[in-house]
Amino acid sequence: REVEVEEAGRHSVSVNLHLDLVALTWSAWDKSTEIGIRDENMEICGANGHRAVRATHGFERGVWYFEVVLTSLPAGAAVRLGLASSNALVQGPVGFDAYSYGVASASGLRFHRSRGEHYCS
Repeated sequence: REVEVEEAGRHSVSVNLHLDLVALTWSAWDKSTEIGIRDENMEICGANGHRAVRATHGFERGVWYFEVVLTSLPAGAAVRLGLASSNALVQGPVGFDAYSYGVASASGLRFHRSRGEHYCS
């Protein structure tokens, strides 16, 4: 539901969200001011550190999955993908507080409350 984009110099990182069963896009209003949205709210990009954007729809229960396509990721860039409640900060990385969980693409660490632990390679 939320994607955080980490700074990689002055490069941008673009992420597309695809969820075919629900009319879901990135939220143009529930995001960090540092995140840009284009392509009818289906693509985000940013280059200024730990920032986040939420999707237009949330969920409370059930089994869900989402797929994210990284369309460009410059050398040295990283993306943190995760889930967050509406209370999570969008001006910080996903996994920063008690309201979000995230996985870092560069390290494979999963984060919650700013604590990282090995999750994948």
